[in-house]
Amino acid sequence: MTHQLSTSHDVFDCYEAENDHIRCYNRDKGDDILIPCGDIVCLLPSNGDPGHGNHILLFLQKKSNHNNDGVESSTYLHSIQTTSVATELLSRYLFEGLPGHFNSSQRPDLNVHIVISTLSGTGLAESYYDNILQPLFSYTGLVDYKVHKTRSETSIVDLCQSTFIPCAEAGRPQTIIFLSGDGGIVDTIDTFYKATNKSLTLPTIALIPMGTGNAMASSMGLLAYPAAGLITLLRGALKPLPAFAAMFSTGARYVTDEGRTRVPITMPSSQPPTVYGGVVASWGMHASLVADSDTVEYRKYGAQRFKMAANELLHPSDGTETHRYAGTITLSRKNSQTGEEYTTTLDSKDHMYVLATLVPRLEKDFLISPESRPLDGCLRLVHFGPTSPENAMKMMGLAYQGGRHVHEEGVSYIDIERLRIDFHEPDERWRRVCIDGKIVAVERDGCVELVKEVADAELSSQTADQGHPSPGSESEWRFYSLAGWRIYSANANQPVDMPLIHQAGSVRVGEVVRYTFSYNPAADTEHPPPSELHVKIKNTSAIPLRAAYLHGPYTLYASCYPSTFDPNVGSPDDDTSGTPQFEPYLKAGGSWRATIPVPKRRGHTGDVYEPVTWRIEIISQVIFSSTASVNFELLIGRDQKSVETGGFSNSDSSRAARLRDHWLSTPVGEQVLATKGVYSKAVKLLVDDTASLWNTPRLPACEEERGTPGSPSNVPEQSDTADTSTHPPRSKPKKKVHLVVLTHGLHSNLGADMLYLKESIDASVQKGKQRKKEMRRKRTQDGHDDPTAHRTESGDGASLSHDTDDDDEQVIVRGFSGNAVRTERGIQYLGKRLAKYILFMTYPDQPYLPRKNSKSKPWSQHPAPSGNPTKEQPFGERLISDTHGGLKTSNEHPYQITSISFIGHSLGGLIQTYAIAYIQKHSPEFFNTIRPVNFIALATPFLGLSNENPMYVKFALDLGLVGRTGQDLGLSWTAPRVRSGWEAIIGGKGDPVKSQNYADAGSKPLLRILPCGPAHEVLAKFQNRTIYSNVVNDGIVPLRTSCLLFLDWKGLDRVEKARRDNGIVGTMAEWGWAELTGANSKSPRSARPPAESRLDNGGHISDRNALAA
Repeated sequence: MTHQLSTSHDVFDCYEAENDHIRCYNRDKGDDILIPCGDIVCLLPSNGDPGHGNHILLFLQKKSNHNNDGVESSTYLHSIQTTSVATELLSRYLFEGLPGHFNSSQRPDLNVHIVISTLSGTGLAESYYDNILQPLFSYTGLVDYKVHKTRSETSIVDLCQSTFIPCAEAGRPQTIIFLSGDGGIVDTIDTFYKATNKSLTLPTIALIPMGTGNAMASSMGLLAYPAAGLITLLRGALKPLPAFAAMFSTGARYVTDEGRTRVPITMPSSQPPTVYGGVVASWGMHASLVADSDTVEYRKYGAQRFKMAANELLHPSDGTETHRYAGTITLSRKNSQTGEEYTTTLDSKDHMYVLATLVPRLEKDFLISPESRPLDGCLRLVHFGPTSPENAMKMMGLAYQGGRHVHEEGVSYIDIERLRIDFHEPDERWRRVCIDGKIVAVERDGCVELVKEVADAELSSQTADQGHPSPGSESEWRFYSLAGWRIYSANANQPVDMPLIHQAGSVRVGEVVRYTFSYNPAADTEHPPPSELHVKIKNTSAIPLRAAYLHGPYTLYASCYPSTFDPNVGSPDDDTSGTPQFEPYLKAGGSWRATIPVPKRRGHTGDVYEPVTWRIEIISQVIFSSTASVNFELLIGRDQKSVETGGFSNSDSSRAARLRDHWLSTPVGEQVLATKGVYSKAVKLLVDDTASLWNTPRLPACEEERGTPGSPSNVPEQSDTADTSTHPPRSKPKKKVHLVVLTHGLHSNLGADMLYLKESIDASVQKGKQRKKEMRRKRTQDGHDDPTAHRTESGDGASLSHDTDDDDEQVIVRGFSGNAVRTERGIQYLGKRLAKYILFMTYPDQPYLPRKNSKSKPWSQHPAPSGNPTKEQPFGERLISDTHGGLKTSNEHPYQITSISFIGHSLGGLIQTYAIAYIQKHSPEFFNTIRPVNFIALATPFLGLSNENPMYVKFALDLGLVGRTGQDLGLSWTAPRVRSGWEAIIGGKGDPVKSQNYADAGSKPLLRILPCGPAHEVLAKFQNRTIYSNVVNDGIVPLRTSCLLFLDWKGLDRVEKARRDNGIVGTMAEWGWAELTGANSKSPRSARPPAESRLDNGGHISDRNALAA
């Protein structure tokens, strides 16, 4: 049943309903109506009889009218009386009075103008004013304004010259409301900037979109829902309106009258022809299609006219090929690190699409610049060269799918400061340039130069009027537009906002990504700032991959914590603002959310929001595969809904900045300041991957590499007459380095505990340096000579230097990831790879350089960036070969490794034990040249895991459940080969090949021979040898084995011999009987094989041979 809207005599109660509607209940008739939230303009306090209701609800409604041409649908402003309104609706829609840009009582000299463009779009501007805008102003009490109607293409220019500019010259504030397309605003900007008198009070500009393209309105959200433009008028905030200047060569002319007429570009004397704009400047296919479609016939089709014109350009009706636009393009960009501007020229002279824009959208669904934000002032270039018509249409189609075209191969999408085009086209048709819909034809061999900052480029000497809202800098002369509005939803009181950052990437085995996120509320354009920020991390891997555990697992560890968080320092119980938040098991397809509180304090002028810096870490949980990659997405926003929707439509997911994009222009292994995927100037985002985290701090670099003052390139040349014989040049002493090698346990990863351990060591070293410097400073202030100071010679004699940094060792912590997913290969294999890594790291400070393995070469590769890893990543800068293919000599290094320490966790302790034995065997002078300091093992099973495990676990380890490593930990006496099924069952019975009276040294448990020989010799040289053990609750590495308490090797020998004799059948039967009777199984005593005595007495020889394998 359809109900007609009530008259003013009916009274309604308003409640919030589902699906973005509100429900209005008619008390008298007992029925209700649903009103879409997007149609609601405001709630006004009722000035009439209180019995008729407390508020008036204004909203838009379409109504069908019958005329001679049939049925016509028009939109009107409707109202109903309400006596009861839900609180959340009042807070969202209540009109609290005219804003300052309309309120003449606050500013008596204020002039309000309404410009109705009768020629814009489909010609609905007049009816919109009559049916909606005029009634709205009548309701809200705005009656003092002037209405202007355009009659020709030059009407707005004439209006500016006759009315707006004289008023601005008099210093009177103005608010101009345009019921038009972009042309109304663009004409005003252009005319004002060309005014000869620059002492103007620029007007505030508001827009009710009535055009076809409506690029500016679409970008600013004025078309997001029907009442968006009206809400902006009533509740919008003032924001600077960016503009650009397009300066042409002297022969440039406007193209008018559907291309038939050329009109000069009028400018003050001695200035080049210049057109000012605020939306887009283009050349090539875009400019051509705008020019060709600007006819009466084409305009009948609205925005579809652009597609129709594009089809004709790509597929000319005369059968010729698609045109290749000839010209030279020069770009000026700004270095994101230094802020300096630099210029580049594109190599190609043929182009198809060249477009620079200040806005994201050229139509409602045509997202040409995905990273642009409304009124952010960033000028971005979209460019691609000649391509097939099909590919060109494909890329334009992708622009309608959330701006996906910018990720296509061959498309350049960058921030620019300036753009210059020198034309090489003989035909004027291909020299047409589009500036915000205006077409300019450039003369042959002419040019155009686009400058982003109009105020800085042309009007830098002007100042903002004191009565006008300041744009933040007295040297800027800018228009202001109504923006900063809040798009309201029936399901949330908070505004729907764009996300602050949107990042995506992937991590493989052992990889970690860290985002350091800083937010400065003072720089945010939204006021007041939010009390908390919302974080969302999603594992974007396909949900079916949850079952692929042995190929992954495809899970993530995610955490969010303050940058100042110290796990070793407690916090007050009542302070939870800095509590870390984490999710240890984020499955494929799952999401995790966190919040970042924004602290505030009470200031003299109100609440002051303080900056915050937090870290977000995403760590791979993959352990079984080197090829598995877990994808993720990170969103941070001001409200919950912005991170749920990303502030974009579903097709806009490609807007996220990919992890690999950050290292396109930055060396691998360095922290990156993100410029992509960051959508607020209040945000600073630093990105680290595994390589950059483990290469911090970097190894000392020479002056040439640092590029610091004092490098040879920066030192002025000496005069020919300078006397250099008295003071010969001295080489700077090499920096001493104490290398700390971390080795992980079972899966050889460098995330989680290993990264925590590394950064804890780095922090402790930094604190030690600070304390040492403070002690030196105090001794100097007290007048005592610093015993660590040393004398240096200069031209005036001896002087005392207190800079002893060169004498102090710099602690560098590094880890080796080359053993990831190789756990089952055995301790010998893993230890040998670690040893070679260390030998390469320390060469030539120690003399031995291992031969490169042809099958795997992890020691000469650059560390790969996260998301595109090489097979192995050793994370050692010193492993990189020079350009001639050889390693640097000792004299070429600005540092020298003088000491070394080892820290191993769990299995890592055994791996590093084998590694030092291997090093001692192959480089006997290593530990004499490089001083061994610390050998530390954390919960390392030095005595294996044989006694603590049940018999079936023991058999599983022996049979290779965890490969050779499991046999090593299970103290397996079998040789490293797979025994035949029958041999494994019956043991040694029936095996005539080898007598049981002779033992093979290679079949002895590795953990028995490892402490002997080279390892024992090296361990004795370490200054400190430390083991850490868990006394209780360690179900993997019990106290006995990690603390070296006791192991009866002789008794274990007899047990193993009995096992061999019994085979699996006999051993399992004996074990089963013991379990049933509760008795201990006994092993028969046997004489000690003579071969074992020989091995024990001369074990060092056998051990060395085993280590040399």
